[in-house]
Amino acid sequence: MDKALLEQVAGRLDEKVAVAQLLVVHMLASDPPSSEVDMLAIHGLSAGMYQSGNLLECAAELWRSGLASHMAVVGGDGSPTGQSAPGASWVGSSFLIEELAKREVPQDQIIVMDPITHTKEEAYAIVRAAMKHGYRSVMSVTVPYHGPRVLSCLVAVMKELGYWIEWHMMVPPKVNWTLEMVASQGKGTTNSLFAAMDDAAKVQKYVDNSFGASYPEVIYYLLNRARIVEHQQWDFPGA
Repeated sequence: MDKALLEQVAGRLDEKVAVAQLLVVHMLASDPPSSEVDMLAIHGLSAGMYQSGNLLECAAELWRSGLASHMAVVGGDGSPTGQSAPGASWVGSSFLIEELAKREVPQDQIIVMDPITHTKEEAYAIVRAAMKHGYRSVMSVTVPYHGPRVLSCLVAVMKELGYWIEWHMMVPPKVNWTLEMVASQGKGTTNSLFAAMDDAAKVQKYVDNSFGASYPEVIYYLLNRARIVEHQQWDFPGA
């Protein structure tokens, strides 16, 4: 890691990073599914996010291994929220399907979920796909820092729709934290190191605006996931 990058990081060390963010990342990364899941989900990310963890190859390997019975990608052309610039926010579902086909995942084996432009819509797409097909377990393949934001929105959506899935996250064995990539919603450039810092503040903003579930709810879900899914009942204290 070069000196210039270290200086940039040092300039942001006074920013608030939630301890809960680190706890959720650790819990998710340490808890892969112990058996086959119903659906493996690919999220709408920038090309750099896929490349930083070689995510599409990881997803294809997991699918070929039989860990997931179905593969799914979020729908849409990658337009940012409120705009019509294909590929500006993320690479789009057609690109994902083509890249997965290069990795021996047949197109007719891939479910295309609802179109999305942001994380909350991704959560709706995943839960609605699970409801449609009767799936109860879903695994996402993504970079570690992305998990808390996804799960916060997923818990909020599962509460709203009254349908609970057992969600797991598989992280790549290695992440290139300094690889330059397009930032969230196609605004400028960043890398995984700075994106991780930004995500902590972003999740808190989601919670403050009732866009996502709170950290206590997310952690409660992780600790009681099997029972909640089995009974399809949200029994968070005080709910």
